[in-house]
Amino acid sequence: MEAVLTGQVVEHGSDLKVETELVHGATGTQLWGNRYTRSSNDASLLQAAITHDVAGQLRPEFVVNQREHLAKIGTQNAEAYQLYLKGRYHFDRFTQEDLELAAGFFEKAVALHCNYAAAHAGLADVYAFQGYSGYVPSSEAFKKSREAARRALELDPEIPGSHIS
Repeated sequence: MEAVLTGQVVEHGSDLKVETELVHGATGTQLWGNRYTRSSNDASLLQAAITHDVAGQLRPEFVVNQREHLAKIGTQNAEAYQLYLKGRYHFDRFTQEDLELAAGFFEKAVALHCNYAAAHAGLADVYAFQGYSGYVPSSEAFKKSREAARRALELDPEIPGSHIS
């Protein structure tokens, strides 16, 4: 499929507002569109979110396969799963406060199920973003991120997030 990604960026105070649209090249039909609002300090994180969403639209079979795999690596502990979901929710908000909340939720999920690979991968993501964003000294954050990613990979080497972190 040939598609064109268009977008508009508007800076409003300290916020960036981005509207994106994926359009079929031959017909001009909108295939996908989304709006994002982030702090201008989080511009690189915004780019990562848009890239992930667009990739999911262009390669849906990858996203479906990833979802199927994530269903297999879950936990039987419902409370740990709920904590993991809360961690992902806060992680995707990318603020310093939300990243701290996300880390707390992932840590609680790991405490309930120490072999929960996805929760370890979530910790790796949080620590990496905290270091990259300057919320935590990078040497400390990246060391913790590597340790959490290694643990996730030991538990399940198929988790893509662990490889990325």
